Amino acid sequence: MKNPKSKYANDVRRYNEFPQELIDISAVWTRFARGVGDVGSCVLGAGFLFKYNKKWYFMHPRSPFQGSCSWERNIGEIEMMLNDLGCTDIKYDWGNMD
Repeated sequence: MKNPKSKYANDVRRYNEFPQELIDISAVWTRFARGVGDVGSCVLGAGFLFKYNKKWYFMHPRSPFQGSCSWERNIGEIEMMLNDLGCTDIKYDWGNMD
């Protein structure tokens, strides 16, 4: 699998280019993250990289908190939602500590 997040970054759709069904999944992930809260270490670049309808997308957690504990606890559920929608080549990028 080619990793568009690096070499093919121009081919990856960001949130403002998401179809509504992906926006809905992103909103669920945001609600999950708001329910926990975490002001721990700042994690940058975390999120899902996947293909949907033959296009690459990157979905970050859109959490109001900088710490990853607010969103990492739900990555399995979000991955399952993406899979159920028909997304392929789903990879989770753990990001980098700031």
